[in-house]
Amino acid sequence: MTMLLVAVGSKNPVKVKAARSAFRTFFSSIRVVGVGVETGIPPQPVGWDQILEGAVKRAVGALEKVEGSVFGVGIEAGIVPFPKTVTGYFDAQLAAIADRDGLITLGGGPLFEYPPEVVEEVFSKGVEVEEVMERISGVQKIGEKFGAIGFLTKKHYTRFEITKMAVVAALIPRANPCLYRLRQS
Repeated sequence: MTMLLVAVGSKNPVKVKAARSAFRTFFSSIRVVGVGVETGIPPQPVGWDQILEGAVKRAVGALEKVEGSVFGVGIEAGIVPFPKTVTGYFDAQLAAIADRDGLITLGGGPLFEYPPEVVEEVFSKGVEVEEVMERISGVQKIGEKFGAIGFLTKKHYTRFEITKMAVVAALIPRANPCLYRLRQS
């Protein structure tokens, strides 16, 4: 059995672990590695365009960096305007999966709101969500642990779980190529 090599465009252990778990949902023999990828987007993405651009650049960049990789995975989170919410914004995560044929499939995770203080500081002080959440929660490197969602849900749901869901969603067309009219290798 051939080992499927998957490259993740991040060294964040939560993102790498989530991608590994998502791919194991559909593939039995995989190896997942994380690599740093420059995206050129701001450290705190705002809006769907920046989140999408970051996810795609991470996926393509990872695929290019890791020789022999079959898939590149990019995961990007940011805040997006959303009406009728307390703060006017949601946290959104997108996953992009790129392959050597140039196909990119996308998926997203659950949306949730940050406390108003977080959104206010992101826009008034230009800081990243993680910085504010670290101060509020008292947890350093919260994004590499259970994430803001873990703190806000009292650890009932974690960053790993919502990140895995985004990658699983991006894998759906690949797991059902006939339904999505994808060319099968």
